[in-house]
Amino acid sequence: MLKDNFYTLQETSTDTDGCYVCKVRWNASHEIYQAHFPGNPITPGACIVQIAKELAEILRGQSLMIREIKNLKFINIIVPHEFPEVDFQLTFTLNEENNALSAKVLVFAGEMIFAKLIIVFSIINF
Repeated sequence: MLKDNFYTLQETSTDTDGCYVCKVRWNASHEIYQAHFPGNPITPGACIVQIAKELAEILRGQSLMIREIKNLKFINIIVPHEFPEVDFQLTFTLNEENNALSAKVLVFAGEMIFAKLIIVFSIINF
């Protein structure tokens, strides 16, 4: 889990359409940034996907497993010193037939878009 270590969740809001926006703040001194890349840190794409998963679990109050990632587009890099906070917008669609939850995810700061993706999750029932 990257929450409270690599990033912190600053706030969460929702609109009437069920769209959630989560503001996250990077820990720019985290060891991941020391390795990716020394002197020129950027947020790894795998971390962006993992954060989207963690936020989906928090927002839904469910354990989820990534089943499929669709239409993954990294549009701009996230340099933690230039963009210390970014927003993750998540919109969910539930498919009860196959026990799947889809999340349309947009990662942005103001007008700057960093990533767009759709994650299909399996809902884990214990």
